[in-house]
Amino acid sequence: MKSSDLTKEQKEELEKFGANTWFVEYLHKQYEDNPSEVSEQWQNFFGKGTEPEKRKNKKETPIKTDTTNFINQINMPSPSEEDRLQIIAGSSARILENMNYSLTIPVATSQRTIPVKLLEENRTLINHYLQKKNRGKISFTH
Repeated sequence: MKSSDLTKEQKEELEKFGANTWFVEYLHKQYEDNPSEVSEQWQNFFGKGTEPEKRKNKKETPIKTDTTNFINQINMPSPSEEDRLQIIAGSSARILENMNYSLTIPVATSQRTIPVKLLEENRTLINHYLQKKNRGKISFTH
């Protein structure tokens, strides 16, 4: 499942998993290769879309499957009857509280496009100045 192959709506649905999107994609790949490798809950989740391909030999060239059906029908997995609810307490609760609080802190998300030649020339000028003053060098990163 490549994000370049998905439509805008499909990408929006997949983004519901947030930072765990990669994990869902990983599980879906496992499900395509061998459905028994994933839990029954994920088998049910992925089973609502396309049928998995059964590949006997991984060296064979895989046939591209249409993964768009399950993305359009995303329902978040629900807990099973065997799952227990637990109140998060102690240091885990404090970490969770700090994580939620950090979402309220504004961050800089601006972006500028600067020609590399300009960066290099400015770095060279600054380093020549610093060399005359017997100081260190500066560098830049992406």
